[in-house]
Amino acid sequence: MNERALTTTSYKAENLKENLFYQFRVRAMNMAGVSKPSAPSKALECKEWTITVPGAPVGLYVLEVRDTSAVVLWEPPVFDGRSSVNGYYLDIKDASVGEEVEYVFNDAIIEEGKKYTMKFDKSTGIIEMFMDSLEVTDEGTFTFNLVDGKAKGTTSLVLIGEEFRELQRKSEFERAEWVRKQGPHFVEYLDFTVTEECDVLLKCKIGNVKAETEIIWSKDSIEIAEDDEDSKKIERKDGELTFNIGKISKQDTGIYEVFLRDERGKDKSSFSLTDAGYQAVMNELFRRVKSGVTGEQLWLKINEPTEKDKGKYTMDIFDGKDGVKRVLELGGKIWEEAFEEFQRLKAAAIAERNRARVVGGLPDVVAIQEGKSLNLTGNVWGEPLPEVCWVKNEKELTSDDHYKLKFEHGKFASITIATVTTADSGKYALVVKNKYGTEAGEFTVSVYNPEEEEGKEKKD
Repeated sequence: MNERALTTTSYKAENLKENLFYQFRVRAMNMAGVSKPSAPSKALECKEWTITVPGAPVGLYVLEVRDTSAVVLWEPPVFDGRSSVNGYYLDIKDASVGEEVEYVFNDAIIEEGKKYTMKFDKSTGIIEMFMDSLEVTDEGTFTFNLVDGKAKGTTSLVLIGEEFRELQRKSEFERAEWVRKQGPHFVEYLDFTVTEECDVLLKCKIGNVKAETEIIWSKDSIEIAEDDEDSKKIERKDGELTFNIGKISKQDTGIYEVFLRDERGKDKSSFSLTDAGYQAVMNELFRRVKSGVTGEQLWLKINEPTEKDKGKYTMDIFDGKDGVKRVLELGGKIWEEAFEEFQRLKAAAIAERNRARVVGGLPDVVAIQEGKSLNLTGNVWGEPLPEVCWVKNEKELTSDDHYKLKFEHGKFASITIATVTTADSGKYALVVKNKYGTEAGEFTVSVYNPEEEEGKEKKD
């Protein structure tokens, strides 16, 4: 970089290119010649200097140490930041705390080695000790002694009984999880879900797999081979595996398993579609297909029916001795009529939920003195957003100098009448309309003149 030898121990390297990585090394010289180069620095990327604060001062040292004083000296920072350095703050810390740490287990000093890794950060005062695993022989009391030659500070951790066993169980689990995740593993274990079409899916999520990773499905400990009919139900998309059982029956009960393995390790996940597992699936299905008894009638309700719900439905009635079976073929004209009624009711429910309406804000009657200003706001609802208009005595009003009409944020419709007169008395309405319906919020405005009211009272 420099053609002439430097007499200082710093140098500003210039004319470098932004976003490129550079390494530096330095050589010393004397009358005998030039030394070998130093070890290279870490690779550094040249970027625009955006830090506003200065760098840290350098070359800190202490002189003239006395019983109650010392002189501290330093050099300015290499980088000033966005502006010149105009001051310094000097920090002081009691360095007598914990020059050395003594690690003790059950009154015996222990040292760093294969079992223990020890760390003591004097700048923060944090003491750490790592153990590869918790053995039965590790139950007891761990003590850290901070020693500085003058005094000793002590802190202890007691791991005995249930507290030790709980920590040991947690340690073993975390260690097993770490080992498991070094190879192909399950991010989410095998479970089930029910689709809108009432199909039952077994699914799981996998991670850290490679092209060479084997993925094997089995049912009741029998591997599902590629030429098996059930293999057509298996899908893999990104990190998710699914097994589409479809419309579930008793023939689908069993224990399903998925195995992952390659040279790095193996993992397994299973789902028992028997007993409690089968009942959990049926409970989820019955959230869409509900049955019940009303009086002497049995009923079956299918939520959001689709073409896939057509088919044969069987009902078994059993009193412990005898039984009766009833079969309904949900298809043909029965299906058409039922589905048509469902669509009509659904459309009516949607219309009622989304129709335009005035949901509040307007009074039934307004009595106001002549010459005052009137301002009313009605709260409006509708999906899609309704059209809004104001009427007086069944005639639509338009916004002008006398009537100020506004519709804001799709929710608030307001009318302002500046300086009302008796001519403004009448029946008013806020009318809202969308494709699902029309509604009017009606109110009456009565404008009175105090002087006329007094005259009427005197005559009476």
